Amino acid sequence: MKEKEHFKYDCLVGINKELLLRKSGSLFWVIDTNFRLLNFNKAAEDFLFDNYSMAISLGESILDLHFDLDFLKKWEFQYSKAFKGDTFIIQEAIIKTRSTKKQEQIITIKPLSDLKGVIVGAFCTVVDLNKKEVITFENNNPQELIAQLNDYEESVMVLEIKNENNYEVKFVNNQFLKLTRIEDGIEGKNLKEFIKVHDLPNVVKKYNEAIESKGIVVWQELLSIGTKTQNVLIKFKPVTCKNNKCTHLVVSITKLFICEEDAVAFKHVKYVLMKALKFSNDIICTLDKNGTFILVSDATTKILGYYPQEISGTNFIDYVHPDDLSTTKSIPQIIEDGSTYISENRYLHKNGSSVNMLWSTHWDDDEKLLYCIARDVSEYKKIIKKTEETENHLNEAQRFSNMGSWNYDLTKDILTWSDPLYDVFGVSKLQFDQKHSTFLEFVVPEDKDFVSETSKQCQLAGDPFNITYRIITPEGQKRIIEEFGYSEKAADGTVLRIFGSAQDITTRRKTEKLLEKSTQKYKYLFQNNPLPLFIFDFETLQIIDANIEALLLYGYSREKFLKLTIRDIRPKEDIDLIVDATSSEECYGEIHKKNWRHQKKNGEIFFVDVTGHMIDYEDRRCSFVLITDVTEKLALERKEKEHIHFIETTLENLPIGIAVNTI
Repeated sequence: MKEKEHFKYDCLVGINKELLLRKSGSLFWVIDTNFRLLNFNKAAEDFLFDNYSMAISLGESILDLHFDLDFLKKWEFQYSKAFKGDTFIIQEAIIKTRSTKKQEQIITIKPLSDLKGVIVGAFCTVVDLNKKEVITFENNNPQELIAQLNDYEESVMVLEIKNENNYEVKFVNNQFLKLTRIEDGIEGKNLKEFIKVHDLPNVVKKYNEAIESKGIVVWQELLSIGTKTQNVLIKFKPVTCKNNKCTHLVVSITKLFICEEDAVAFKHVKYVLMKALKFSNDIICTLDKNGTFILVSDATTKILGYYPQEISGTNFIDYVHPDDLSTTKSIPQIIEDGSTYISENRYLHKNGSSVNMLWSTHWDDDEKLLYCIARDVSEYKKIIKKTEETENHLNEAQRFSNMGSWNYDLTKDILTWSDPLYDVFGVSKLQFDQKHSTFLEFVVPEDKDFVSETSKQCQLAGDPFNITYRIITPEGQKRIIEEFGYSEKAADGTVLRIFGSAQDITTRRKTEKLLEKSTQKYKYLFQNNPLPLFIFDFETLQIIDANIEALLLYGYSREKFLKLTIRDIRPKEDIDLIVDATSSEECYGEIHKKNWRHQKKNGEIFFVDVTGHMIDYEDRRCSFVLITDVTEKLALERKEKEHIHFIETTLENLPIGIAVNTI
């Protein structure tokens, strides 16, 4: 390898780089992304030569080695996955060509990156499970042991099994603490306090096997850390001191992919999860126990205006709206609750505006992380506010109208009222238990059966109804209620609920009675008036009502007279005059007084004094007309004028003088 090419070997499996490259009996080689060999140890070189008669050299493509084509394709696939950042640990059996002996191996393929973190190749290690490998310490120095353990990429601890119930932990490396999320200070504790092994007798057996053989023992096991159970690879390595006595075991734990299919499945799951993080409309994130964002999804950009990298590493409390700080729980409080916590508060957008957020959080004590999903509910809050405003307006309108709405859920036997309906019935919410039977107690005894039967019919058939009944409020007030009811049915026609409105019409009924009395009084005065009266529609000139005296005057029956217009009771030569007079209310006058010629049914022409008043009658502009027959009066006046004229003419023609003196 050239001097200028630097690679990160911090994550290589083994005690240290020197052991892997020179002393390790495990196979080791490194390739670049073009599958060319960059480095390999003597164990790998000897293994290929002894078993396959192959000589390898730096710069040679590993795919050019004379292996079976299917074998090469399989390894090419694994290498390609490593180039994309995946790690594979596979337990596989191979047969040595010269000895035909089956050999169990643990194969590890991992990505290789430079100091900048760019993947430049892959490295592979193969551990022969049949070989013995012992860790030795010159001075039995614990610090030396810890230094070597921290050089492992695997999660490692040093364990002394004193008996079947006491597995005392002596040392752990940083990777073990990171995997298990266990705080420092577990040295000296019993392993069983925080890790559960599903096949404990097998562990004891493997322990004895490792101690007796002084060799590596590797097997698969189901291991539970906290609430999580994982399929892992457990490796026991005996530790010997200066006197060559085995006193402890180095236990390494690695998540295991049993085969290529499992690796692909894991990759797919990871791909799906990353897609969910990228395209989720909600913020998905994790926080540590201090409230620091660890992982943040892309939705933060849309919701809060920050890129995920801007938020990662910052504290969530920095984004909470100042007015909501006092009501926002701290991470320790959430951890203390020990369950899923749902909360709502406002967060500050990057532009300074506030965003209403609904949070669902769960503390994972194994991972020591708070898993969170946050949804922007700003639009929802606006809808809620608008709905509340609309409901308030509706309640106000109902109160002004002395009415309210109701809903009777037949499946739950719950009758709910709107707030104004409590005012209609004169009760408080404490006085009404939302039962239909309680509602019937307000109805007066005389109307109770009728109201109950109407409700039952609607519940059975779903037919709408409109009824009026009387109630007595708790304070003893009598009220008249008008109620409308409707139904909602299921697909099979079963009535699910009935709903409607109820209005206090007590005042309206009193007004109607007064109006009815007034109407009756008017009709009496109108019909029994000694003067002829009739009413005509000012727009159509149709006669719409007349009293008995008018019918007698004109000689018509009531039925025929109400089919006439005021043009029909005029001589033909006067029709144009009446049309002009009624062309507008301005021409007609608010109070119309004039002498007219009218015509009776028999054709007789007579003279009348007409007094008309403009009124609103049955939603129409009409004229209320008083008729005075002045035919005889005009005839007398004409005769009187003729008589006076005769006397005056006679006196002027007498041969003698006559003097008239007023005494």
